[in-house]
Amino acid sequence: MASSISAGIAISDMLKGSQQVADMVTNIYSVVAEERATLPYIVYRRVSIDERAVKSPMYCDTATIEVLCYSASYPQSVELAELAREALDGQRWAGDGLTVRSCRLADSDEGWADDAYYQRLLFNIKL
Repeated sequence: MASSISAGIAISDMLKGSQQVADMVTNIYSVVAEERATLPYIVYRRVSIDERAVKSPMYCDTATIEVLCYSASYPQSVELAELAREALDGQRWAGDGLTVRSCRLADSDEGWADDAYYQRLLFNIKL
């Protein structure tokens, strides 16, 4: 049985399952982009896990996933972030012995790094 440690697999599948996201990006990377990645692209990673007892002996894990949308232009980075949000926010997913019961946008910010604009989205995922 998979746990919240596997939450990135769900995020990857949900992002890749969005035709709009797939049409816009060159790639979707876990944890870090390759050295010569071509813009625009997405990088996601798990940043935390919170485990809470629901009913003994059951637990409800919440994983926080960071999704970074990189682009050469600011407007395109915003457009990509909107598409990523649409692909993830409010969605459910099941597969690989893991069930995402809810995925909610918790926070976001933006910036410039590695010669690209980025939009950073944080999602809380209940598993």
